[in-house]
Amino acid sequence: MSDRATGILNMLAAQFVGEEPDGRLNDGIMYNVIMSAIQEVKDINNVVDAFHHAERIKEIANVKQEKQNQQGIKKPTKHHI
Repeated sequence: MSDRATGILNMLAAQFVGEEPDGRLNDGIMYNVIMSAIQEVKDINNVVDAFHHAERIKEIANVKQEKQNQQGIKKPTKHHI
């Protein structure tokens, strides 16, 4: 994902630095390129947020399990259900 965002931004940067004016992208294409980069960054943020959320859930489950273990309560097994 970050490679796509980097590629998009490099292409966009080339439109403003060191390129011939004849090779410039039109406004519609520039808008879509910018929106693509924004979406890539949002996707990256969503993946990172999901990872952190999963880690928090795992930590909560571990704490609950530890409390149960300390109280001598065991999770029901298939035989107890």
